Amino acid sequence: RSADDPGTTVQPARTVDAKLPPSLFFLPFIEEEGVTSLAARNLLRGRTFGLPSGQAVAAKLGTRALSNEALPMGDGRSYADVLRELGRGVDDEAPLWLYILCEADAQEDGARLGAVGSRLVAEVITGLARAAESTYPDAKDWRPSPPRPVSPAQHPGADPDREPPYRVAP
Repeated sequence: RSADDPGTTVQPARTVDAKLPPSLFFLPFIEEEGVTSLAARNLLRGRTFGLPSGQAVAAKLGTRALSNEALPMGDGRSYADVLRELGRGVDDEAPLWLYILCEADAQEDGARLGAVGSRLVAEVITGLARAAESTYPDAKDWRPSPPRPVSPAQHPGADPDREPPYRVAP
């Protein structure tokens, strides 16, 4: 529980990196003949849909692309090292999904997404908001309003001598 709010439970997230927990290498809900590794499924899906490489997306966004030598795999090796070990040489480009995971580790120590990953997330959210007819970017005369304070009755345990906390409420 958080010291600031004893009614909440803090659940720290793992870092964003290329290290996957063992449970994601065998997804139990996949039929026996299917690919059961989440990593393999993501890589196959990217190839099937013809997704560009991480480096190609970085270049298109005008961001300095990380080389495969600069993409950490989490065990002291780079993606280029892994490719060499598999006899693949050193491909110039990494799959987009893997690039985004490694980029977060390389640029932000895994605390948040890197330049390409965060831009993709922002572009998707913005695109969805613009595509929906009822969102605020299209609303005429819309003005944001601050959340309204909740009453002490709505916030059990609040100090009655202090102003009630603000919460975003429907």
